[in-house]
Amino acid sequence: MHLGRFSVAGVKVASEASGSTPEQDADANVPPMVLFESLCKALQENYPTLEFAGWRGDEWIPEFRTRIRAAPIREAAFELMNEFVCRLNDYPKCLARSSTMNMSSYGLC
Repeated sequence: MHLGRFSVAGVKVASEASGSTPEQDADANVPPMVLFESLCKALQENYPTLEFAGWRGDEWIPEFRTRIRAAPIREAAFELMNEFVCRLNDYPKCLARSSTMNMSSYGLC
């Protein structure tokens, strides 16, 4: 799934970075909870037939809100967002495909 670009609190968030721009610098200041809420919305609006992928948003979203708020560092919050997306059990839809995430390649930090 490619969510492309979506707006977070008036800030464009790139799914892929191609170099440092003022837009990307602003992205680094977007709080992880704002990104998570936008991620949830983007999934719900763009993922075809979430229910067939095992989506349990009523359970998962509150769980991950709590876990992301408690994340000690920004990178940990992004790891949790990746875990959230991977729960769809649709491997190509995960945000990262390795245990060492480099979220800067997604323009998110």
